[in-house]
Amino acid sequence: MNSGTFATALKVFRSILHQVCLLAVTNQKDEKVIKTLISKVKEYITGIRIELERRKLKESATTDEDKIREAELACYFTVCQMDERHRVLALKSAVTILYKMGNFITAGHCA
Repeated sequence: MNSGTFATALKVFRSILHQVCLLAVTNQKDEKVIKTLISKVKEYITGIRIELERRKLKESATTDEDKIREAELACYFTVCQMDERHRVLALKSAVTILYKMGNFITAGHCA
């Protein structure tokens, strides 16, 4: 996540999600750990898909609507329940994009 190789990270998280389905759980403590893992992986998959879509849109953005959608996706990425250090990176990215657009109110909210 920190190096920005989101395509690789997406493959890893999807692989984890597929493999978790095959685990045998024998007690409630293990079940709770697995449920937490599934929840965390689900959030990361959602966030990575949003960020990949934003980056794809950024490369081909030609209209103001495309730039607005890019900012919208950056804001959606901040809502995903990732680890704190990853959320900070997402918030920093969203603030930068919104500030460059001149959307200071939303940028302030993300800050």
